[in-house]
Amino acid sequence: MKHAAVLLPLLLLGCLLALGGTLWHRPVPRADIVATGTGLRLALNTAGPAALMLLPGIGHAAAERIVADRRVGGHGPFRQVSDLRRIRGFSERLVANLEPYVRIGSAD
Repeated sequence: MKHAAVLLPLLLLGCLLALGGTLWHRPVPRADIVATGTGLRLALNTAGPAALMLLPGIGHAAAERIVADRRVGGHGPFRQVSDLRRIRGFSERLVANLEPYVRIGSAD
């Protein structure tokens, strides 16, 4: 009986951890990923925060700032990758590191 008292909570914890990934993780829509001649790149003007957080150096807050910036109330859609520089916290180096992973349009 002692073992059951310890085993049951551990089993429940294991189940919660296993389900946690499906409960809190949102999959990246395929439309946000663009196939180019050099590989797969993220469509900067359509990607949501979850997809943007897959980029190196981009956390939740930075992803939210990208989305807010491209809204109509912000600056609107990005015309080139270097437009990311207009966002607070986006250094020249960070933008240069992101260039290989993002694209503006669906075929560029």
